[in-house]
Amino acid sequence: MKYKKVLLATMAVSSLLAISNAVYAADEWKQTDAGWQYYDHSNQLQRSNWYQSEGRWYYLGSDSIMLQNEFTEIDGDYYFFKGNGSMASSEWQKLETAKGEFWFYFGKDGKAYKRTGSRFKKIVDDKTYIFNEEGHMLTGWIDENGNTVDENITGLFMEGIYYCKEDGEMYVNDWFNYYDSYWYDEIGANLVGTDYANYTEFWFYFDRDGKKLKSDGSFIRQINIDGKSYGFDENGVMKSWWSLTNEVTATATSNDAKFYYGHIGGELLKNKWVWTWPSLEQDPIDYENQEASWWRADGNGRIYKDRIQLINGNRYAFDEIGRMQIGFVFADGYKTFVGQLAPETLTSKDFKDGIMWGFGYRSDLYFFSIDELNDGSMQTGTEVKIELADGIFTFGFNNAGRAYGNRNTIEKANNSYYRNGLRLEADEDIGYGVVVDASGIFRVVDDKGKIIEGKKRIVKDLDGDWLIIVDNELKAYINGAEDKPRWWTNASGIEGYYHYDASQPLGQRHTAFIADKDTLGGSGSNISNKIIININP
Repeated sequence: MKYKKVLLATMAVSSLLAISNAVYAADEWKQTDAGWQYYDHSNQLQRSNWYQSEGRWYYLGSDSIMLQNEFTEIDGDYYFFKGNGSMASSEWQKLETAKGEFWFYFGKDGKAYKRTGSRFKKIVDDKTYIFNEEGHMLTGWIDENGNTVDENITGLFMEGIYYCKEDGEMYVNDWFNYYDSYWYDEIGANLVGTDYANYTEFWFYFDRDGKKLKSDGSFIRQINIDGKSYGFDENGVMKSWWSLTNEVTATATSNDAKFYYGHIGGELLKNKWVWTWPSLEQDPIDYENQEASWWRADGNGRIYKDRIQLINGNRYAFDEIGRMQIGFVFADGYKTFVGQLAPETLTSKDFKDGIMWGFGYRSDLYFFSIDELNDGSMQTGTEVKIELADGIFTFGFNNAGRAYGNRNTIEKANNSYYRNGLRLEADEDIGYGVVVDASGIFRVVDDKGKIIEGKKRIVKDLDGDWLIIVDNELKAYINGAEDKPRWWTNASGIEGYYHYDASQPLGQRHTAFIADKDTLGGSGSNISNKIIININP
């Protein structure tokens, strides 16, 4: 229904709540061609005056005609009189005005709600609405001063502070999902300091006053809502990907980063893992290639970075921006990430020679499971199997995860020797090999890396050569001898190992002296072809 609009000058009458000359006599209504008129008990025609009947209010215009279907201004307030002439009260009306069709709400006193000074929010049936100075109910984005944001500007939400639905209800203590396709498609990627081009939707939260939560422009604003944490930028947009806990414009390498679950409502990641790629600021190349990694946040939502961290009983390594690392990791203790190398890029010789220590000898060497999708935890123990470029080898790492033989040393563990984590083993085709330990002592190991010990012991390798062990040390190496050397004391009382030749007469079978417990010597003492690794140069 359309209603005619009557523009009246301000009338000198009392307000509805302070009526001093309202008429309460018996009804004396007369209908004319122009409408209804009222005569009081003195038969005086009434005009510009209020009249109450059966709890309803009516108004007689300056022409003495009762207002019907009239939206009018009386003493600076707006009223609406329905088809039967009764004043609209405590109700909504959609009315046609010179500026278009608008919704109005008329209070119990009949006055249309409108903006008064800086007060533009009104409560109706426990819901909040915004009205302008003409009483129009507003919808869409509203600025700080209660004015509708110009629909022609770019990015309405950047100017808007409040938002009213199509039915006028203002968002209060509630989420709002907003999508401006023009702004997103045409402008989003070009806005300096934001990455809205990656957003598929925009979420806002409005507090108990109906204001959107937003940062001050320098720091992400983090708020707990219903027991979960959320972050909001300077435009009030809920973060749905990476953010920085310090200045928004800073890089994630110099500030703590946080991650918000955009795909499940923007909740801040806390004490959980997430598989995703970094932001443009964190790593432009991985961002461009969408190279995903595992990331982990602490109880405050800060992403672990540049450290080895204990999580649910296992330790994990994180690089300088927080990507979980697998394979060989170099770190300065647990505090500073130094570098990472993939096992398939290294050979066993690299570990024997220690060429990977270009990262610096201050670093410690660790190994993390290469099952990136399902594990990635630190590996410990003396039987860790790792596939290198030249085969599968056994490595050893102590309970703290550091490699045995760390930093190019030789270290004994579980009756084996290790260098840079690699267990030193004899070639399977030979069976026995020689390790010169950190003290410069020659030791014999087998093809499983086990140290061969004994007070007076001789072993024969698969080349047919003899290795003489005295008090756990290699004392002599005999190559090409057909008979096993034997311990003997000669006529002069010299005790030790001698060459033995069964083809000689019985009393002459012990020939040249080889070694006693203090001497390394005898024939074939050049054992360089048997040495697995020498001491650190």
